[in-house]
Amino acid sequence: MSPALKNVLRRLVPRQWRNYLRHPGKTLHWWINDLRSPIDLEIRPGWRLKCPRNALDVAFGLQLYDPPQMRELDEFISLIRSQPTVLLLDIGCHFGVFSFAAGHYGPESTRAIAVDASPPACRMVERIAGLNHVENKVRILHAAVAASVGELEMVTSGVGSAYYMVPPTDQPAFERTRIPMTTIDRLVEEIGAVPTVIKIDVESYEWEALQGARKTLEGHSPPLCLELHCLQLRRRGLDPASVLQLLTGFGYSDFFSDGQSISTDEILKAEIIRLIVRKPS
Repeated sequence: MSPALKNVLRRLVPRQWRNYLRHPGKTLHWWINDLRSPIDLEIRPGWRLKCPRNALDVAFGLQLYDPPQMRELDEFISLIRSQPTVLLLDIGCHFGVFSFAAGHYGPESTRAIAVDASPPACRMVERIAGLNHVENKVRILHAAVAASVGELEMVTSGVGSAYYMVPPTDQPAFERTRIPMTTIDRLVEEIGAVPTVIKIDVESYEWEALQGARKTLEGHSPPLCLELHCLQLRRRGLDPASVLQLLTGFGYSDFFSDGQSISTDEILKAEIIRLIVRKPS
């Protein structure tokens, strides 16, 4: 197909509808679920959360049935429980399960800033916060977190990939969405308070997110809950070791996975690994 004909078809059938047509079964399922009543979901014993059924299907179910992500959430909960006060910066929150976990397991004063580049994800977090009457605990911010402040062009992956926003490839300008771009340091300035925990899950953009957190990490040393996408970083032409070097340069040298200390060599062997990262006590 010629580029000219491809662009004509793109204008005739917008990306959102092409995404629906690529995944008709998932689209129909999503629409039907959206019409059904929310469910009362027990995510962990003693913690129930009212949520739309689509949130269970494409996000929260992973914390119920996928062992690595179950362990990640359990370690995060242990980290939250160990903090005398909790201000969570949830970078790449998607549908917000970590923000809601912090609100449940942290002290009454707990607050979470849930940040995501996807407008549908932000709307889902807002909806779940309303269903559970925790709007005072969870603040939603639509933004991409990177190494600098500005704007970023992205495209939606649609219903087939849980509405993640991804970098454009050959999509023309009219199919791209301009997303506000900020840094962790700028967020901390705007909040006017230092986070006690930072969670980062940005699908191989860890290096950029950490680059924009230098002042916060060097000056205040909050523990990190970090998802490191080694394979995706290499596909982008980046060495995941550079992320670890950046962290050690900020003073973070204690890495834990599945509750156990782990070496940098072991970390780099994994395609994806979920870490708790701290500065030495």
